[in-house]
This record gives sequence, structure tokens and C-alpha cells, in this order.
Amino acid sequence: MFSNKNVLLIGVGASLYDHKKGIENFINKFKPYVIAVNSSETINEKLINLRIASNPIKIIADANSHIKFRQPLITPYSMLPKNIKDMWTRKIIYDYGIEIKEGELFLKNNYCTVPNSNVFAYALAIIFAGKATKISIAGFDGYPFDPFKNEEINEILALSKDYLIDSPLDSITPTMYQVPQKSLYAI
Repeated sequence: MFSNKNVLLIGVGASLYDHKKGIENFINKFKPYVIAVNSSETINEKLINLRIASNPIKIIADANSHIKFRQPLITPYSMLPKNIKDMWTRKIIYDYGIEIKEGELFLKNNYCTVPNSNVFAYALAIIFAGKATKISIAGFDGYPFDPFKNEEINEILALSKDYLIDSPLDSITPTMYQVPQKSLYAI
């Protein structure tokens, strides 16, 4: 889906609201492959190519939202309860499994091993496995009152260093993570 493409990964942070118009202009100008995590609805739905969700509890909570989204969904489908699968009979779903092992990041053809259940880790693993040329993120602001959560993300980034050689990553919105930042308006 995104081999040799630039990818824009959309999170759920408040910066999406602050920079919505700029992000949409960025998408229209540079034409990246746009992936939204979970049920983020800030950016114009027509600009999003794909959605990714990994946490079973969040997936169950957002099940009805995922039905209405037109985009295909990548998720660890085989791990989901039957009642959720039954709801999605008309949804295009790509099953990519997830295994959680502290301190590890591995990619396989049909699943990944990530250090925690954060959707950011799962999304990066999918994008790396998909051989994207470049990755930009927007709406991954960080947690001002939860340094542990920020460390989780920074651990993911540290484990990703070998993959980032082939698929460099930057943020086009403000972030607390250890990611190079570019001004959305100076690109």
C-alpha cells in the first residue's frame, strides 16, 4: 500500500485542531499516503487513505466508528472477539498481528513484535514493514503530565533506529517526543 511512498501518520493530539488547515494543505500539496490511528476524526475524512488500530479495548470501544469510516483498517483482527468481527463483515480489514515483548521491535510478514501496546508502536511497525520512503507524523503531541507515557514513545523511537535509516521520521506539528520537528508552514 505504501511501498516507496511518503507517509503521514495522524495521531489524536490537540495540535491537530490547532493546525488542521495547515495539515490539510500539506496533504493536498505533497500527496502523502495518509494513515490515521484509532478513530481520529479531525482531518477531512476524504484525505485519509487507511486507519490503524491495535488495542483491543479501544477497538471494541470504537467499533461503531470504524464501521462508518470508508477507509480500510489494519488491526490484529484474529485477536478480536467474534461479535466485533461480525459487525465488520462489509469492512475491508487487513489482519496484522501484534505481540508485546518489552524492549523488542521485530517485523514479520503477518505480525510484529513491539515493546508495548501503544498504537504508535504498532503503526510504525506496519509502516516500516510496508517499506515507506519517509514518515511524517502529526498530532503526536506527547503527554505533558505523564512522563512515563513519553518514555514509552521514546523507547519505541530508540528501538526503531535501524528502520529509520530507510524510512526517516519527522513531526510536522509540535511534539514532546525525540523526533526532528519541521514547521508545517515552512515546508
